[in-house]
Parts: sequence; C-alpha cells; structure tokens
Amino acid sequence: MSDYNYGAGAQAQQLASADYSPEEISQDRDNPQEREVPSGTEAAPKVSMKKYTKLFSVISYLTWFCWIAAFFFHDKDDKMARHHLNQALAVNVLSSLGTILARRGGLIGFAGGIIDLAALVFLIMGIYRAVKMSDEPLPLIGDIKLLD
Repeated sequence: MSDYNYGAGAQAQQLASADYSPEEISQDRDNPQEREVPSGTEAAPKVSMKKYTKLFSVISYLTWFCWIAAFFFHDKDDKMARHHLNQALAVNVLSSLGTILARRGGLIGFAGGIIDLAALVFLIMGIYRAVKMSDEPLPLIGDIKLLD
C-alpha cells in the first residue's frame, strides 16, 4: 500500500484557502493578468501590476540583449515596466560609454573606469528598486527620458 497521508492534503488545502478571503479569490479568477502589489507598512495607494512586470523590470537591467527582449515582450500599457526599461536604457548607455572610454587608456581611460563604476552602482540600485517594485527614479540619471 501507499504511505500517502490523505489528511495532509486536506490540511494543506485548508491552510492555502485560509490566507485569502473568498472575494479575493474570485477577484483573482476574474482577472488573472493583474494583481495588487503589496506595499510596506505605510498606507500607500494600490497599484495595479501586470503578471510579468517584475520579471521584465529586473531583466532589463542585466544586458543589452535582456533589455531588448524585455522591451519587445513587456505589456505596452505597463507603466512600471516602462519606467524600469527607460532607466535600464540610461544605465546601459552609460555603461557602454564608460567601457568605450576605458579602453582608450590614460586619463580618458581613468574617466571611463569611473563612469563604469557609477554605472555598476546604478545597475545594482535599479535591480533592487525593480525587485521592490519602486518607481523612484535613480539619482542623476533617473530624470532622463529616452523612451516615451
């Protein structure tokens, strides 16, 4: 015979259904593409998020190839993903500029290295803010709008 505990499956189902009210479950079934983004401890306005917003926001910072993939596959109405795509484009351009200058050598190469280091810091900050689903702009380059 099997050692499967049939009571454990029922207990797990009770625990899973206890986390959500019936209204929330039916609301998720009505529109599975959108869900509410949990905010911190403070009361913040509820933001509607598409299904893959966080994924596209995070991968857009990684490489040029990932940015292009996120650009073509993200939902065109998703403002959060669009915000992070714009900032990731600015970070990628800055990083490419720093790399080109760093290969020149000398004082220009040193300046390129500093730009590359700044781009790395912006990259880490951007990924962190994308994971947290924050729409706060990055310092210095956050106001640059390359996409619109």
